[in-house]
Amino acid sequence: FSARLLEEVAYDDAAIKEACLVQRVANERPTLFVSPRRGGRVEPAALKERLRAAGVAVDSVRVLGALPRSPLQKLLRREVRALLGPAP
Repeated sequence: FSARLLEEVAYDDAAIKEACLVQRVANERPTLFVSPRRGGRVEPAALKERLRAAGVAVDSVRVLGALPRSPLQKLLRREVRALLGPAP
C-alpha cells in the first residue's frame, strides 16, 4: 500500500490536522496515527470505517495531541512506528 494515498482518506476529515500510517513489519495491518486540529474531535471508529470503505483495513486508529516532527517540521515516521512497540 502507499501510506500517503491512504493518509489522504484521513485528511478528508476536517477535524484531522496530521495523519501517519505505519506498520511494524510487512504483511501486518497498519495503524493510523492522527492528531486533531485545534477544537477538532476525531472519532477513531468512524475513521476506521471510512478507511475500510476505501479498501484499507487498519489494525487501529490512535489519536495523539501531535505527531513527532524534526526541528525542520518533517514528520518522523520512525518515531511514530516506535509508538507501536516491538514487533511480535
